[in-house]
Amino acid sequence: MITPEPINARFVGGPLHGETHLLAHRLPFVQVPAPGEEFFARLHVERPEGVEDAYLYAVEGAQDEETLVYRHVAEA
Repeated sequence: MITPEPINARFVGGPLHGETHLLAHRLPFVQVPAPGEEFFARLHVERPEGVEDAYLYAVEGAQDEETLVYRHVAEA
């Protein structure tokens, strides 16, 4: 079971470029919704299958102790 461990996430590239959001978990992949989908973000331990790069961010590293940086997979 994954326990909540809130962290700020700063997004680089893609549809969330320049935004910072508080996420409930520190997981390596963040999926943003495709057209017609109604969630804010899904967090994944492993890269999800069948999700286009345009809708994925992967953790790049830490900006500081309180903020992770996620880079848009399609632009990496």
